Amino acid sequence: MEGEIKEQQSLTATLEDVEVLYSLALGRTADAAAITEFAGHDLVFLLSVFFEGPEFRDRVLSPLAEQRLPDTGFYAWDVPDAVRRWAQANLPLTPEAAQRLGSLDYWPAFYLELFKDPEFQKATSLGPARPFGTEAWLGLNYLVDNAALFRRQAMIETIGSDWVEGWALDRGATDHALRLELWLDGRFVSAGIADLFRRDLQDRFGAPAGWAIAWRPVIVCAPALEAWKSAMPRQGDG
Repeated sequence: MEGEIKEQQSLTATLEDVEVLYSLALGRTADAAAITEFAGHDLVFLLSVFFEGPEFRDRVLSPLAEQRLPDTGFYAWDVPDAVRRWAQANLPLTPEAAQRLGSLDYWPAFYLELFKDPEFQKATSLGPARPFGTEAWLGLNYLVDNAALFRRQAMIETIGSDWVEGWALDRGATDHALRLELWLDGRFVSAGIADLFRRDLQDRFGAPAGWAIAWRPVIVCAPALEAWKSAMPRQGDG
């Protein structure tokens, strides 16, 4: 297991701890003033502040209650290695949970493992009821149970008079190109394979085979163009 598991006791949050907490709980970086403000406080206290605050509710709990992934900030990416190692080494966890967290890069699975751990619940008073509540907790479990579906992502980026361009990939199998169909208002428009190299997607998602994929279906019904353009940008399941 990566990272040495610390003995669980009262821990004072360092500047690095606060930076990681922003990534873990809010999916974003912290400004310098916030890091300075929170550093030096008890780490368990800060866990409650971050996870029970309005920003976590708006950015994470609201989408989960609607059974959809948070789509802002770091949540559009996998859980960073640095966050996983920090959680293993610093959070009050059972050894089994700490071990499993080291291999979980899907945010919903990471959160589920963290908040269901009895040691974490005991030390922080956080769990399914707080901060999640029934609907968000059920949504979290739904996203984990259907991870293969939700790890497929796509976005339409540009639209022309007779073409649509974007990308699609399966984050659980980035070495496989997806076969796609384009539908509009229940009507089939076009089909294709997302097999064009995109370096920006490779850098973002870390495709293990060294490449990512793009999608360019080329037949678009002219009357549908305005409807497509009004809906951009669009991101969802592939």
